[in-house]
Amino acid sequence: MLKKSIIILTLVTLFAFSAAMVSAQTIELEFWHAMSGGRTAAVEKIVDGFNAEHDDINVTAQFTGSYAETLTQGISAVRSGNPPHIIQVYEVGTQTMLDSEAIVPVYEIAEGKIDFGSVIQPILNYYSVDGHLYSMPFNSSTAMLYYNKDAFAEAGIAAVPETWADIEEMGLQIINSGAANHGLSFGWPA
Repeated sequence: MLKKSIIILTLVTLFAFSAAMVSAQTIELEFWHAMSGGRTAAVEKIVDGFNAEHDDINVTAQFTGSYAETLTQGISAVRSGNPPHIIQVYEVGTQTMLDSEAIVPVYEIAEGKIDFGSVIQPILNYYSVDGHLYSMPFNSSTAMLYYNKDAFAEAGIAAVPETWADIEEMGLQIINSGAANHGLSFGWPA
């Protein structure tokens, strides 16, 4: 429900500030996103629900590739003068968009207009600078840490890492023992 409210607020505020829009016409908004596979269907469901509730607004969702591809296309579209009205950018892409002056910060159009009380504070913090929300959380990811019990056993490590220092130390033990080529790796696709 919060995601739907956030999208509605974003859409409403975007068209409210556009001088080119005429109230008698249907407002067409382009929304670029990076949600592939089953996530595309989830985005389409949200957009279809919004469109069904707003006869005077039509949002068209367009899958534009991976997070990195969508970010690159968004910046290129801004530079060419033909950006989408809304673009979904992954967490770390927010700073790139700010540095490229490619976005209007959320706080400039939404502060005081929506209650973010149900959003987990660390997620809001991730998208905020000096207490101002710059990018709207949409599908924040949760990092997971897994460890390979077999590699730990082969390296002679019985304990489970509890701190980052443990991870570093045990990772080096795993490498030095020959149990694995890497003591730590990230599966985060950028």
